[in-house]
Amino acid sequence: MKSDLNEALKFVKKRPGMYLRAESIYELATFIAGYEVALRMNFEYPNPDNISFMNWVEEKYEICNPAWHWSRILHHVAGTEVEALHLFFTIWPEYYEIKSRFISNRKSIKFGCPKESVTNDYWNRLHEQQWSS
Repeated sequence: MKSDLNEALKFVKKRPGMYLRAESIYELATFIAGYEVALRMNFEYPNPDNISFMNWVEEKYEICNPAWHWSRILHHVAGTEVEALHLFFTIWPEYYEIKSRFISNRKSIKFGCPKESVTNDYWNRLHEQQWSS
């Protein structure tokens, strides 16, 4: 039986308190990581044509910090862990639709950071935001 993360996420969205210790983007990221480990332990591996959600988020928000996980990027964009969780469930269908379309057409697509998005200007603004609060 092939498992589907998208189906599991529908349950989490509907009743987050059943699946997450707290309503937080980081709790969701931990849930997803655990889900993927469970799949691998049962010899169910992700599709090799899988489009990286991390790269898609980086490109969508033009934030390319190799030290940041997708959950951190969404937290940064949304402002709070709770709002980041809501943002995830808002953007996930868009990502899933793109991924599904390319996999069903057996096409590959690469997402990632545009080089111009990582500039000294960007990092300086980010640094000022972090230290001014």
